[in-house]
Formats: sequence, structure tokens, C-alpha cells
Amino acid sequence: MAFKSVFNDTVSMFIDVQNVARLRKALRGVARETVRALLFTVSDPYEVIDTLEGRFGKPELLTLSELENMKRMPCMTEDGHNIDSFASKISNTVAAIKSLNQPQYLYSPEIVSRVVEKLSIIFKYKWYEFKSKRTEALELELLSRFLNNMG
Repeated sequence: MAFKSVFNDTVSMFIDVQNVARLRKALRGVARETVRALLFTVSDPYEVIDTLEGRFGKPELLTLSELENMKRMPCMTEDGHNIDSFASKISNTVAAIKSLNQPQYLYSPEIVSRVVEKLSIIFKYKWYEFKSKRTEALELELLSRFLNNMG
């Protein structure tokens, strides 16, 4: 996602041949191997990008990867000292889910529950109090807002 975003933000600054050269220089590993022949045979950078997107740009898989990273986050410290970094990770996941157009994952009580389990006892209590006063259905987004307000 980050690679494509940077590419899209800067593509208009270069001509097609330069953009293909930029892709040649930037791509590594499996991504480069996926488009190896295209890097030297096409002059349209979007042919390369479309091929990469077909292989690596599946929104559902990217979303699941983001959620797995969130699930592997360490627990919040009991004193809540790491609330800012904790909140940032959740906010970034919510932003990624939205940008991938996968809003159904923002409704998942299972995912919210997994994150809440990582909160300190005090923040769990505050979360349940905060949530009881809200009716929004996008629980993960609501949790993100709560954590950012607490930070």
C-alpha cells in the first residue's frame, strides 16, 4: 500500500520511461521477480503496477495482514505509559482498512475484543464506560477514537 501510494503521488512528475526505470530501481525480491520481464520490455509503468497489484494487491489479504499485526501487538503497560503508540497502531490499522475499502472489518466484535484484552485494567474500564454511551456500529473505529482521546 505504501509503495503504491508513493508511486501514485509522484508518477506525474516523470515520463513513462522514467517511471519504469524508477520501478526497476525500487523493486526487490518476489515483487521484482513477478515483473522481471516487464521491467525491460514495457514502457507503460501501469502495466507493471497492474501486474503487481494482481499478485500482491488483494484488499482482503492486505486487511487480514493488518489485523494480524494488530493482534500480535504487545499488551498495554499497566500504567498506560505506552497508550500513544498503542493508539497509533490501532489508528493506522483503521486507516488501512478504510483505504482498502474493507469496512466490514470495522464491525468485528472479535477483533475489538482481542484489542480490548490488551488494555490495562483501568483503560478497559474506561473503554466499557465510553462505549456504553455510544451507538456507533463501527466498533474498531470507535475504539481507535477512544484510545486517541486517552493518549
